[in-house]
Amino acid sequence: MPHETAARLAEYAHNNVNDALRTIAVIYEDDCEVVYLRDDLKGEYTADEYKAVAGSFRVVPELTADMTSEAPLGSKHCLIHYHEDAFVFQFPHEGCHSILLSVEPTVGSRLRSFINGCQEQL
Repeated sequence: MPHETAARLAEYAHNNVNDALRTIAVIYEDDCEVVYLRDDLKGEYTADEYKAVAGSFRVVPELTADMTSEAPLGSKHCLIHYHEDAFVFQFPHEGCHSILLSVEPTVGSRLRSFINGCQEQL
């Protein structure tokens, strides 16, 4: 069940990053379910705005936790989206939907620094 899995993920993430956890949502083919939304963010998005943001993560390369012979690097376990105000981790789940977990940029400070350094080289 995606809701129970996302709830476990929320507990784990909150125990590890505390208030840097922004949101967790299950993204279905045509809908999304908010499992966790930090209190200070609740007033920033209407339900429609939140669904529009979450829906933007549907158009990504196929996520799969299954190993395939066509995947020379192995299967994709997580996509990381780097935004100005957040890192968003997208996990495949049960082959039919994904779970988004958003954290403050400080959680990925070393990764952010590396990405920014790479961008400076471009």
